[in-house]
Amino acid sequence: MPLESLRPLQFKEIIGFESDDLVLAWDVFRKSAFHINNQDQTLRQDSGASDLFKHICARAIEIKSPQTSSEACDLWMRFFQPYQSLDPDPSPRGFVTAYYEPILKGSLFQTADYSEPVLAFADPTCAHKANSSLWPDRAHIDAGVLADQTKVLVWLKDAVEVFIVQAQGSARIELSDGSQRRLIYAGRNGYPYSSIGKILIERGEIAASDMSSEAIKHWVRQNGQGPQDAGRKLLHENKSYVFFDFAQDLAQDEGPIGGQRISLTPLRSIAIDRHHWFYGLPIWVEAHLPLRTAQEEHFARLMIAQDTGSAIIGEERIDLFFGSGVAAGERAGEIKHPAHLIYLLPKMERSS
Repeated sequence: MPLESLRPLQFKEIIGFESDDLVLAWDVFRKSAFHINNQDQTLRQDSGASDLFKHICARAIEIKSPQTSSEACDLWMRFFQPYQSLDPDPSPRGFVTAYYEPILKGSLFQTADYSEPVLAFADPTCAHKANSSLWPDRAHIDAGVLADQTKVLVWLKDAVEVFIVQAQGSARIELSDGSQRRLIYAGRNGYPYSSIGKILIERGEIAASDMSSEAIKHWVRQNGQGPQDAGRKLLHENKSYVFFDFAQDLAQDEGPIGGQRISLTPLRSIAIDRHHWFYGLPIWVEAHLPLRTAQEEHFARLMIAQDTGSAIIGEERIDLFFGSGVAAGERAGEIKHPAHLIYLLPKMERSS
């Protein structure tokens, strides 16, 4: 977002800032800072941090980590300047959704119970002949056109579960021997993401007020997943297809790997439009969200941009990482809410 479209704020204008867990927010920011300072490779390239932001990342690593909220607050104020949209309309301009890491049962071998493949990244030489910039779309990949160019990492219950993993960008797969494999994003076929939930609403299949990830899963399963069934055909309307890899050396208590190639922190990491923003950017998010139940509650927290997604489009569009498992998925699927966003952009460090 161009600086001329933003207006500077004082930190005291951010209601609730000093009562947030600013120590945790700084710790999450430092994870991004280490990655940026080391010039580590990302999974999905962002718009690129400025030299000043890179300098702040280096300083964040050099200085002692804050132990108290007061120390953390001083560091945020020392290195950053808050900005928000110039638009005088007081209503929220941002929009927040949420995502999670599914935990699903699967198999390393095809069986009667696990028959839908999760594919590894394909060889780029297999680009679709009709358009060399794109690989085959979802329907053609489902039909097996990449069988000779890729391999199956793991088998899941059905196409719905594979679609869920692709939409979320990661998963934990529990195998029959009790072990677990972690899937991370490895690439995609180049087609733009299309919302099948929006398609169902437009066709009158599901009311907008009833739309949720659970409603979509139920509709697809009820309408069949065979090659000519309506459920499978609906999935094919989203031509985008995501490939995966197994995460290595990722601890059980660590979140999935995001676009910056670092582990995500529940309710602190967010996905942003990587064409407009850069990884590591702190964003204050204020909204009323159904965090624990269907009842909305006030949410005001400093978040760190550490991921991206094909469906996250626009300067004031964010996706909140909610955590892992069924409960996280149920709550994440209900979040589609307006939000006030305040961007903490880098500033020259003040003298001590």
